[in-house]
Parts: sequence; C-alpha cells; structure tokens
Amino acid sequence: MTLKHYQGSCHCGAVRYEAGLDLARGTNRYNCSLCTKARAWFAFSAPGSFRLLQGEDALSRYEWTPPGRPHGTAVSRSGPPTRG
Repeated sequence: MTLKHYQGSCHCGAVRYEAGLDLARGTNRYNCSLCTKARAWFAFSAPGSFRLLQGEDALSRYEWTPPGRPHGTAVSRSGPPTRG
C-alpha cells in the first residue's frame, strides 16, 4: 500500500482537509442525482488517514432520502458533501 497525501477544500473554502489515499485500491463513481450532476468521483481514505485542517464549525449533517440510509456531512455554506 502506497499512500500519497492530497489536500483539498470545499467550494467556498471554509473547510480544508488532507487525506492519505492509495489510488491503486480503486475509486468509485456514484449514480445518485447529486453525484451525477456534480460529476463526482470518490477515493476513500483509510481510518486515521483523513485530517480536517479547518472548518469543523462549518459542517452540518447531510441525510439521504429515504430516512435510515447512510449519512455524511456537508458544508453548511456551499453544500458539497464530504465524508470522514
């Protein structure tokens, strides 16, 4: 496993993060309406490889419909979902 470290942010810049990713383990594209419109393509970090650098106060809970499905977090100002 070869981790490479990447830094990123939400659209508005309120949230910044760093993640160690092993892209050889594969990536994932979802086909829900939100992800399709955003042309989202995901890579997942191992536990302990994700670090929130700033903006914890700007995060809010994001829930899919119907209730009971997995949830994540979203940036309350700009809206893009993040997971961690």
